Amino acid sequence: MRVLLAVLVIAAPLRAGVIYDFVTTVEMPHSSISLSGSISVEGQMYRAQFAGPALRGINLVISRDGDATAMFVNLSDCSWSYRARMGPIRSSAYFHLPADGGDVVIGKPVVTHRIEGTETIGRFEATRHVIDIQYRLLTILADTPARGSVVARATILTIDTLPPLPMRRDLATGHPAIDQQLATINEQLHGMICGHDLEVTRMFDGGIGQTEHTVTRVRNLRVLPLPDSLFALPSDAAYVQRGPGS
Repeated sequence: MRVLLAVLVIAAPLRAGVIYDFVTTVEMPHSSISLSGSISVEGQMYRAQFAGPALRGINLVISRDGDATAMFVNLSDCSWSYRARMGPIRSSAYFHLPADGGDVVIGKPVVTHRIEGTETIGRFEATRHVIDIQYRLLTILADTPARGSVVARATILTIDTLPPLPMRRDLATGHPAIDQQLATINEQLHGMICGHDLEVTRMFDGGIGQTEHTVTRVRNLRVLPLPDSLFALPSDAAYVQRGPGS
């Protein structure tokens, strides 16, 4: 029995990583969405398992290369598909006016960053970063030039003593004039992002503003050894080819 236990330990090496539960809610003018689950992270590997019914047929996401690629798993039929990241992703499509053509920033955008104290998450001290963004846009609506504005606030919690998450995506709008300023701010967000609150209001001149609010909360955060097998596909999972966007 002692020999067997020793073999099992060698066959399944333990790694130091972090595990946490999360809840993400998205509130839009006419609907809301909630997603929860647990995430395990070690180095450039992560495993995200969602609670409740499968999201677009996906219960589990595994990446072993810093999210450059990922494996989407449907546990109900034990199948999986492959996803390669195509490029950078905007934090939200709501940084643009809902119009027929592309929009461009007019005037000088205002982007500010400040630290508003700390809070405790698990046994860790998290720094609260507040980023405010305001800018004007020119776009085309029904073949007519239209102007509007966007006001956003992002509150981001970071734990400097834990490493950055491999699936981290920095705050960005898709507007170069603003994202250049955000890139400088993002460099000041050290360690693990353990909470994110983004509220964006966009409005055409003379119209009523539309607000979208996305919040991710982390709880039960702990550091402990993780087996390498945690980041492997289920042994009986079969590969399936899915279409673009699946």
